[in-house]
Amino acid sequence: MKKALVLLSICIVFACKNTTENKEVSEISSTINNENKIRQLDGLLGVWSTTSENSYSRETWKFENQNAYSGHSYTTVANDTVFEEYMLIRQQGKDVILTVTAVNQNDDKPIDFILIPSAPGQFTFENKNHDFPQQITYTNPTKDSIHAWVEGVIEGNQEKMDFYFARSDD
Repeated sequence: MKKALVLLSICIVFACKNTTENKEVSEISSTINNENKIRQLDGLLGVWSTTSENSYSRETWKFENQNAYSGHSYTTVANDTVFEEYMLIRQQGKDVILTVTAVNQNDDKPIDFILIPSAPGQFTFENKNHDFPQQITYTNPTKDSIHAWVEGVIEGNQEKMDFYFARSDD
């Protein structure tokens, strides 16, 4: 009986130790994932463009540092810039924040969108308090393409605008 109690005590000690070690490993892994969330967006880095009959759009993302990527996007129609924005994606603690400053919109003030849980390979940034869009989503359907869309409510109607970009050589 004494041997059984000693054996049981040893098993309990090892079981508790393994649980503690597993918890520590899990906490470390969780910390690493939180610290590197922004790195999941590495697929955005580069120059992207799309051309239609009468317009040209270009979006460029650059690595600034381990916690920030900067972006610039514009659309031209007949050589006239009809839309332009500056973007910054930054890791702030556990949050990844997309800040968008659209030229001649919102009094040129930056608007923050927070990365929210999304489907695998999809990155959705949200700001429910913004007029439009309330969500900005990026995916990399293939290595050399980006599908982005903005969506939200305009005058009571759910609206969505899609943008398809291909990797550009310039």
